[in-house]
Amino acid sequence: MDSRTPQSRPNKRPIDKDSSQGRSIKRFFPAEGDQLSAEKVFKFRVLLPNGTSVDLNLRRPGAEMTLEEFVHTVKREYFSVVRQTEASKPRSSINWSSQDFHLFDANANPISKKLVLNNFRRNSKNPNILLLQDGSAEIGKYENMWDLTPDTDLLRELPEHYTFETALADLIDNSLQAVWSNGRNERRLIRVELAQDKIEIFDTGPGMDGSDENSIAKWGKIGASLHRLAREQGIESKPPYLAPLFGMYGYGGPFATMHLGRRALISSKTKRSKKVYMLHLERESLLSSSSGQTWRANGGLRDADKDELEKASHGSFTKVEIFNTEQRSMKMKQLKCRLKDIYFPYIQCDELSRTGKTQMPIEFQVNGIGLAEILGGEVAVTNVNSCNGPDFTLQLHLTKDASQATSSSNPGYTAPREANARLKCVYFPITQGKESIDKILEELKRDGCGNTEDFKTFSRVSVRRLGRLLPDARWVLLPFMEPKHKKGEHGQILKRCCYRVKCFIDTDAGFKPTPSKTDLAHQNPYTIALKSFGKKHLEKEKDVHIEINKDGKELNLAKLEKLYEDWIISMHKKYDEEIGSGNDEPTFVVNPSDKQELGISSKVIRVHKVFRRKGAIWKSGQKIKILKGAYVGHHKTNSYATLEFVILEGWEGDAGGEARLICRPISIPDESGCRLVFYNENPSIKIGGSISLPVNVIDSGKCVTIDDAEWENQLQKHSLKVPSSISLLSAKDCQELGIGGKGRRGLTFEKKVKVRALSKAGSWRPNEQQKHLNTENASVRTPCSKGKSLLRQESSELEALCNSRHHAAQKRILLLRDSSEPSDMGNLIESKMNHRENLHPQELPESESEGDDPHQSAERRKLLPPDFASSSVMGNKVKCEMKDHEELWDELCQYGLCIKQREMNIESLNLLLSDIERDMSNLQGSPYLDLHDLERTAGKKLVAEQIVCRGDSAAAVICRLFQSVTYKEKGIDFADKVLGVVALLGTVQTHDLSRIFAQYLGEHQMLAIVCKSYADAAYLEKHDPDGRVNNAYGLHELATKLGISINRQYHVLCVENIRPYAGDFCSDPQRYLSLPEPTLPNGKPPPGFLGYAVNMIELDVNFWFWRTASGHGLRETLFYRLFGELQVYENRQCMNMASCCIKAGAVSLDGGILRGNGVISLGHREPDVKFPVLPLDSQRYFSPRKVEVLKEIEAKKQELRETNYKLKAEQRTLGEVMKKFKETKERYQSLLDEKEKSLSGLTMQILNQ
Repeated sequence: MDSRTPQSRPNKRPIDKDSSQGRSIKRFFPAEGDQLSAEKVFKFRVLLPNGTSVDLNLRRPGAEMTLEEFVHTVKREYFSVVRQTEASKPRSSINWSSQDFHLFDANANPISKKLVLNNFRRNSKNPNILLLQDGSAEIGKYENMWDLTPDTDLLRELPEHYTFETALADLIDNSLQAVWSNGRNERRLIRVELAQDKIEIFDTGPGMDGSDENSIAKWGKIGASLHRLAREQGIESKPPYLAPLFGMYGYGGPFATMHLGRRALISSKTKRSKKVYMLHLERESLLSSSSGQTWRANGGLRDADKDELEKASHGSFTKVEIFNTEQRSMKMKQLKCRLKDIYFPYIQCDELSRTGKTQMPIEFQVNGIGLAEILGGEVAVTNVNSCNGPDFTLQLHLTKDASQATSSSNPGYTAPREANARLKCVYFPITQGKESIDKILEELKRDGCGNTEDFKTFSRVSVRRLGRLLPDARWVLLPFMEPKHKKGEHGQILKRCCYRVKCFIDTDAGFKPTPSKTDLAHQNPYTIALKSFGKKHLEKEKDVHIEINKDGKELNLAKLEKLYEDWIISMHKKYDEEIGSGNDEPTFVVNPSDKQELGISSKVIRVHKVFRRKGAIWKSGQKIKILKGAYVGHHKTNSYATLEFVILEGWEGDAGGEARLICRPISIPDESGCRLVFYNENPSIKIGGSISLPVNVIDSGKCVTIDDAEWENQLQKHSLKVPSSISLLSAKDCQELGIGGKGRRGLTFEKKVKVRALSKAGSWRPNEQQKHLNTENASVRTPCSKGKSLLRQESSELEALCNSRHHAAQKRILLLRDSSEPSDMGNLIESKMNHRENLHPQELPESESEGDDPHQSAERRKLLPPDFASSSVMGNKVKCEMKDHEELWDELCQYGLCIKQREMNIESLNLLLSDIERDMSNLQGSPYLDLHDLERTAGKKLVAEQIVCRGDSAAAVICRLFQSVTYKEKGIDFADKVLGVVALLGTVQTHDLSRIFAQYLGEHQMLAIVCKSYADAAYLEKHDPDGRVNNAYGLHELATKLGISINRQYHVLCVENIRPYAGDFCSDPQRYLSLPEPTLPNGKPPPGFLGYAVNMIELDVNFWFWRTASGHGLRETLFYRLFGELQVYENRQCMNMASCCIKAGAVSLDGGILRGNGVISLGHREPDVKFPVLPLDSQRYFSPRKVEVLKEIEAKKQELRETNYKLKAEQRTLGEVMKKFKETKERYQSLLDEKEKSLSGLTMQILNQ
């Protein structure tokens, strides 16, 4: 507020820009006079034949006046006024003696002989208009016809910067408020015509006349807003709050018109009035009004012209014409774009329709061109460059105590006790290495609509109040949007990505704007609370309570911050494209091992050596300088490194993912840096001593290339820091330092040795320096320890050879030992020699001692003495025990082999699962798909689960069989015979459509099975000779195997046998039917008609290109059979109004069902099974390649289910074999324990022989 203006001063007049003092002249107006007394007072304003007017206040007790008496009273008052005022210009005389006086009221109704006072308003603030004619020519303009004395609550201060655009928007606001109240079938038009010296604003609102409630004088009276008392109606909880009840703010028509030009003509007509009422405004006349007590303006009456009636066919309009206009500061295109930005939701909005269709609530035209057709503007450009992902939307409800509702600065002003705001955060990703915000700024600058902002200063918050943009409300990040001080790579991503978010705030009438409606009032409590939203401790908003809701759930600030950060990270991963691709062929690395060190999380990365960034080429091997503060942990000094690689996450064409620079610091030698290694043609990357940097260090200017001279200089500086010599520590030094030569704290010395292996194993020969045994008898001792191991045969035996390498004569004894036997058994392998020779041991080949050799048991028996088994009772016992031992051993080996095979199968299946998941990930990340394509399968799966829960239906059996991995083994190839269930063969756009279509079809048709032909349908069921259903055949047999019983009748639809639609089709892959639009008898389309039901079903992607043998698709056969030409309307009222043009039935979104031929459905029941819902923005064109990709994904899902089934079967089998193996092992161990004593005795006998 201007400090030079006392606040106690009353309201002001318009600014006189022609003041000779070179500054604004501010005039103030006194309050109106006292209220009229309670007596009956009839106020009249009589328009005289010479173009003047007089006011009469009649306080007569009688109810009538003769015409002669009234004319005499007017004459007396006229001469009284003439004597008191000096005429500024000569006027024509009035023939008071004329015998041809005629009196007319405001609606041109003649008054003959008597004036009945009770037919007029009494005690009214605005006078009754009367027209007096003396037989002379009619006058179209009358002096002082309208009283424009300002109200006492006139706004106190003029705006400091009231621009051309602001004034024009004030006038458009008046028109917007007017047309918004039009009826449903009345045209809502606002037309602005801008010429060199004239501006015209035309609207088709209700118009104005001379009545109290709708007087044209209020338009010209400063501060007399028609919507001042309707402010509370603009406080609501449903965004985007399109209720243009903002008339109490702004500076109104007089200020706006006098700012834009020097003269204005306002013409208006209501439906009831036959004449057009006119108001003339002239700046000089208003400023020269006597003593500032009243503002009187000229006016008039006329007939509406043809052009006006054509534009406003319903009969009401208002037209503001401004002459001698001031010079505009904007070009025409810039002005159009600015107006489109300010009123964008009123021009086009997709939040008003239940079906999500874009609607145009108001028809805005500038110089005959609709603003909806204009390309450009900040809002439109911003919307185009935002990503297609989900927005982060919050609903705020602000309340304060009643004690705070009265403004201390304005005691007469009562602030609203509540306010609502919707915060919608939109992500603007980086694509092809360029920020979307930079693209927005460049495009705006190219169109001439730019400003001085750059990426750092770009407004991250814009505000609308009641759908109208507040242009100066360009805020920085709200507190909850600011990056938090978090450590690590995750914190750096958040810090970088939070500046790619812009918050669009929609507020209702609870928020107060500035007088010029360009920003929110800065000191308003709700404004302070909104701008500080997210601060945990704030003193200024302690009196304002904020309730936070997201998706219908109430949140606190901590939960809000967590959800917001998760949303940013998910948007970054899905949509950010730091670098589209390199300038060379990429090397793909799958499942890199050093993910954390590389700073990535994807399973697939692309490695490049050349790429372009910021218009420059970056290559592997370039020397770079990294400035301090470039990334986390690098804050103290500059560093120098060599660029090695750039790595990109995901497959080529995938959206989202990080881009990282791999750099080797100057202190790291070349061989210790990052290496790209190939093993069996499979690449892997090892980061070594290199570091990973985010690619945005180049964008921020923190990473620059350097020349060779500077690099050599840095190398020399680094070499000075390297120690010149290394002294080895002595034993005494190690003792003093507390370190030894062993363990983790010991000193080590590394030396790299390259070993080259020979290509052939046959060239590996034993060392010729062999040690010979003494010829004396010798024994070889090996320590034995008892462990929990199984009995196994040793892999070798000792054999005595002489120097000539021939077998020595021997009497050998080979003692079989159990590795689990205790060592105190004295297990010795002894070889006794009868002749004296030098012998050396040699191992037999491994193949001769395999545990599964079939002649092992016979060999073991030969090693016993020949007469041992037959000459003693103990021999027989040992023979029996050895036989049991062999059988258990063979059984144990078989289980062991089976376990090994099962483990190998499980490992193979796990690898196959990994491959399938990787293939699915690649397919789901295909550039042909987006997020909504994957939502299709999720919605379909949910409906299928609901059908399965109804286990007594044939549809549940079909769904179970399609979900089962073994349905092909159960007797029917359903892919060839059954297409599915009706409820799963299509999707709809909204839940309302899903519900009403399910109610119309009924559960029996929603759960109907769809087959190709009658022959295929007959295969589902077979009957016995007595007519009963054979439960051992077809679908009933399969139901029994699945544990389901079909206890109800079910419908089967045979597509090949359905009579198809015979009309034309739309040129669309969905093959919509070209059905004629319904029309009412007057030739117009019925209101609320949304379309035909058969065209509002979206086919499942698997059946887009499916055709019958005669070439027909599912829409013109199955769904045309189900819906026919069923019409869909918004509500029952619209449906009933269109009953005359409904032939084959209709439904409405609020539950009305008209089945045609005299049948309607009443009552309500929520259907259990409905069509899957897929939003409108996901129903996009499907290319054949996209269809193939989706089919491949479905095939991979089926393969995944089959593989999981096999894996679980293998795991079950493994568990059973492991159990048997454990039981056999216990039996075997028990046998070994029993043999222990027998083997000890047997050993002693053999040694004694």
